[in-house]
Amino acid sequence: MNSLFVRIYWGMLVAALVVVSVAVITFQHVNTLRYQEFRDTHIAVLMDLAETQLNTLPNDDFFKWIGDVSRRLNGQLSMLEEEKLKITPGAMQKLKKDGRVVVFEPRLDQVSAYMSLPGHPFYIRIILGVGSKEYLPSLATIIFDFLDDYKHVQISSGKLDGANSKLEVFRPDLDEVMSKLGELQQVYLQRGYVVAVELDGQSDSQTPVYYVRQNQNQLLAWGPVVPFDPYPGWLVFLFGSVSIIFIGCIGYFLVRPLESGMKQMESAIDQIRHGNLNARVYIDTNDAIGDLASTINEMAEHIQRLIKSQREMTNAVSHELRTPVARIRFGLQIIQDFVDTPSVDDQCNKIDGDIEELEKLIDEILTYATLEEGRPALDLDMIDINAIANEVRQQSLNQGHKIKINVTEAPTEDDLNMAECERRYIHRAVQNLVNNAVKYAVSEVRVTCSCEGGMFRVDVEDDGPGIPQDQWENVFTPFARLDSSRNRSTGGYGLGLSIVKSIAYWHGGVAAVYFGELGGAKFTILWPRSQNIRKTLEIENSHMS
Repeated sequence: MNSLFVRIYWGMLVAALVVVSVAVITFQHVNTLRYQEFRDTHIAVLMDLAETQLNTLPNDDFFKWIGDVSRRLNGQLSMLEEEKLKITPGAMQKLKKDGRVVVFEPRLDQVSAYMSLPGHPFYIRIILGVGSKEYLPSLATIIFDFLDDYKHVQISSGKLDGANSKLEVFRPDLDEVMSKLGELQQVYLQRGYVVAVELDGQSDSQTPVYYVRQNQNQLLAWGPVVPFDPYPGWLVFLFGSVSIIFIGCIGYFLVRPLESGMKQMESAIDQIRHGNLNARVYIDTNDAIGDLASTINEMAEHIQRLIKSQREMTNAVSHELRTPVARIRFGLQIIQDFVDTPSVDDQCNKIDGDIEELEKLIDEILTYATLEEGRPALDLDMIDINAIANEVRQQSLNQGHKIKINVTEAPTEDDLNMAECERRYIHRAVQNLVNNAVKYAVSEVRVTCSCEGGMFRVDVEDDGPGIPQDQWENVFTPFARLDSSRNRSTGGYGLGLSIVKSIAYWHGGVAAVYFGELGGAKFTILWPRSQNIRKTLEIENSHMS
């Protein structure tokens, strides 16, 4: 069975069948023992009475008493010859040795007792196999009649004196008994019938029952008799608890490989997401989890090959471009040195500008490739972000444009202007945002540095036309151009904002765009001030995922 879910379902089904089978067998066994003990108590009473009558009555009266008891018990007491006894040799040996034997017959759901009669070729057999409520009143009548025949037996307000203790006969208080009975039961009791009463006043299934009969103004009670409950509460609770624990354990051992495999795959995917393309899932099972692990490994290898190929191609193209660009620049310089014509100088200056743009493109391609090939080696240190913002402002103003650039610095109290980062990359991110804002600004660019809790934030906004909200998700896409009207004077290469997003990501932060207060676009980069905060956030995110 290679299907993981079929295996789990079959395992749970087998566990349920095992629990049900064990429960049924155990319930039957426990009930058999309890039922046997319950019947043995009543059979012992009858056998004690029969033994007493055998020793005190003449044979004819004894046989009459046996017939009367058999009639009252619907033939459950009888006399058999030895050859008609259907018991095992072991039970027969015990019968001859002890004079009594009790045999439980689960097949017939009955308890049979055999008692020998000294001096007689007969054996008494007592069978109790019907509901206790059917024979217990008759048994109580037999006991009370026996006591009536033996007037010399003393019965106090307590237990029976001078008779077998298993009879448990006593004289209850008449008023107490009457208060427990209904009107119909009181009538039956006054007419001499045996009535069942719960003297303790409770009404649950395990309440002891006493059988009471009134002779003139006297009451005799036999009991207590606890009703037989084939499914006691404690046993049901025990099996319920054991079943839940057993099925839970089976489910745990069935699901544990699945959970372990999922955790391995989650860990490997998380490592790949963070740039470790060498991460693999090591699961060698012939099921859905194993197939999924193999697919993830193949995917990781394919991604690794693609990125390696892309990196090699990007590096090769970029480096190869530098050589012809350098030769062009060298040739252009020779032309300017040997030809002193205004028109030629003007064309050379334009070509030199094109070469400079091409060099910037090559530099951005190499930077973007470095950031995208995996987690870059960051030389982290606590850096003054205010200083970086002012440095970028000055560099931008040195280019000679007329756009006003304002910098709002973060407070220096408690070092709120400091953040842990790679200075070179954060400088590049802020520079790209400022250069982008200057291209589209009408008159003003605003740079705001601030600290919010454990995060540092740099906002760059302009008073230009802004970016439509439906384009916000695409603005950080490499080589994306949001407006076909962008030309050489305002356009770029579509890599600047992608580099900003990658730098923010590798610092554990984000880059986003909003509507600015100046009316144009507002770009934001946000990252943890401390790498300890960053690691805590990564752990929390991994747990949430």
